[in-house]
Amino acid sequence: MLALVLSGAVPARSKEKAETHRITVKFNYDFDAMHACPVKNAAPCVQQFDVYNVTDTGKRILLFTIPAPKGAKNLMRGIRGTSKPLVFAPGEHMIEVTAVANDGKESKQGAWTTMVNIKP
Repeated sequence: MLALVLSGAVPARSKEKAETHRITVKFNYDFDAMHACPVKNAAPCVQQFDVYNVTDTGKRILLFTIPAPKGAKNLMRGIRGTSKPLVFAPGEHMIEVTAVANDGKESKQGAWTTMVNIKP
């Protein structure tokens, strides 16, 4: 589950004026397959989650990262992160979250996505 909240959100192909927004994502993640990294990293472990704008086909724009909860080993609900102010043009935007291991490998792209509509 991936939930997205826009407060006050990367330019799209629009002639409308882009405005600044903060993006908050809230999601659940099951750490059974790969635990979150402990205080001292032990391989392999989930180090962070990357949040992307994937609106334009073939382009992934990293918006911000969320550290994995230290030592998480089971299903965690309500993992949350908020971006710094970002400029988003009105229109539809696809947001994606991936899990990133301490060796830099990412989870499957496109597995956790949600569409948002920025109103002019």
